[in-house]
Amino acid sequence: MANPSPTTGWMVYRELVIGQLDEVHSVDLDELVEGLQSTKSEGGTVFVLGNGGSQANAAHLVLHLRDKGYRAIDMLGDSAWMTAEANDHGYEVVPAQMLARHQADFKDTLFVISGSGNSENVLVALENAEAQEVRCLGILGFGGGNAGARIDGVVLPSTCYGAVEDVHSAIIHYLATVL
Repeated sequence: MANPSPTTGWMVYRELVIGQLDEVHSVDLDELVEGLQSTKSEGGTVFVLGNGGSQANAAHLVLHLRDKGYRAIDMLGDSAWMTAEANDHGYEVVPAQMLARHQADFKDTLFVISGSGNSENVLVALENAEAQEVRCLGILGFGGGNAGARIDGVVLPSTCYGAVEDVHSAIIHYLATVL
């Protein structure tokens, strides 16, 4: 079978993204907005975690949150600290250690952005956040993976990283608009 034409390929991808946008429910967006607003009003910090393309979206969200007056930390944005911690303790525990060192608690939020919801560092961070009574919000793809049941927020069914990351970016811009 020949590759689709650029126009046909674009139309297929466009429909995939539109289909995923249609999977975003207002009640899930409300959970994100309310959770973030509570964090700010309680004087808490939003710890934002992602890997790969989701890390780029995490950094993007942190910029918007800070612009709106939130105390927000890009958990993997400091590459020197992250690589030192990963070298000494293992990459999978780096975000969890950050939560512990900041003494995160009930007024804080861990905001997870993940395509698959199955990254070990995300799962360990969620486990530790729950133990520290930290609110867990997120935007996930792939049906949520193992992280899906541990967050409040948006879970997309798609297993296409590009479409998931594009919709995550749209949600980030939505949050920047309404917060």
